[in-house]
Amino acid sequence: LVRRAAEGSPELESSRHALAAAEANHRLAASSWVPTLDVFGSHLGFGAEGADLATEWQVGAAVSYPLFTGGDRLNAQQAAKAQVGLAREELRLAELEVASRVDAALNALAMTGARAEAVAEAVRHQEEVARTELLSLRSGVGTQTDYLRAEADLLRIRSALVEARHSEIAAGVELARATGELTPAWLDRNLENSR
Repeated sequence: LVRRAAEGSPELESSRHALAAAEANHRLAASSWVPTLDVFGSHLGFGAEGADLATEWQVGAAVSYPLFTGGDRLNAQQAAKAQVGLAREELRLAELEVASRVDAALNALAMTGARAEAVAEAVRHQEEVARTELLSLRSGVGTQTDYLRAEADLLRIRSALVEARHSEIAAGVELARATGELTPAWLDRNLENSR
């Protein structure tokens, strides 16, 4: 799930591009230590009008390397290296945030699922209590107050079950959002059973 979330995360994609740009700037700064080679050529024509023209070709190359830059090259390279380190850490932080969101969504889904199951068990138990109170009332042993209290408790617990199931659905939606899978088609496919 974390891998799927990382593949679809715009924050991670932005961090990856920032790292690639920082690495390119570092390579550019490192290239300032390499001498430059300039190649040139020209074609010249000499002579007076009407006279034979003499042509001359000139080709040359020049190598240049600044000996003293006042520390500019070293400073630029160190600054670019620091930017690479910063971009790497920002990418790592974005990866941790994606993993944390997925982990939190998974934990919430597990917790809400367990709560829904516990409340469903409580509903089954309270249904039996209400049935027993109804039988007691019909046989003349119980009171109407006990039966109505059992029915009220059953309705309260059923309400809690609906709330727990809605929380479980919301946790599932949050997990889909965290992994980048939340689309209208996903909602139709996964929430159809809950309606």
